[in-house]
Amino acid sequence: VVFAKNMAHHIYQSEGFVVAHNPRSEADRSILIFTRELGMIRAVATGVRLGKSKLAGHLQEYSYGKFAFVKGRDVWRITDASAAIHATSAIKAKRLHYEVYVRTLSVLKRLLSGEEPHPDLFDIVKNGVEYLPHAADLLGTECLIMIRILHALGYVGDEASVQRFAGTEEFSDEMVTELLKDRANVIKAINGG
Repeated sequence: VVFAKNMAHHIYQSEGFVVAHNPRSEADRSILIFTRELGMIRAVATGVRLGKSKLAGHLQEYSYGKFAFVKGRDVWRITDASAAIHATSAIKAKRLHYEVYVRTLSVLKRLLSGEEPHPDLFDIVKNGVEYLPHAADLLGTECLIMIRILHALGYVGDEASVQRFAGTEEFSDEMVTELLKDRANVIKAINGG
């Protein structure tokens, strides 16, 4: 996070994933963004529902970008947004890859609450998403991403079938192949069984 003093407010800058958005008023939108330094935050983007907004294109659901925020009395406000070079553009061109990406962000939306930073979790998601366009096996890749998310949040333990895959940041075809050899136990761990 880059902190800049702007009169009475600090500007927080971070890259992040737009997980969801909802209309807030005729012109504003409430945006749920998963950032590395701030965690999952809900911020208001003023005027983005109007046709003339410069920010609207960078605040689309499931986009990845660079964002600037100020903390208001009751709510975060988005003051700037820009595109960040990332694998999400390549993923959006492939329907099945995009579905895995959307499910990954949907899991984060369900499991994270509050503004607690999760830098390790953010790195897991970012690395998994960057690997996704090159993945030879989507099912195995999705399982690998999910087992790492669940492990980082404490939902799955240190079983041997989990630890082999959760204890590293590597995303590779070899790692996915290894995971698929033990697929039944990994899926059992993911499903809490």
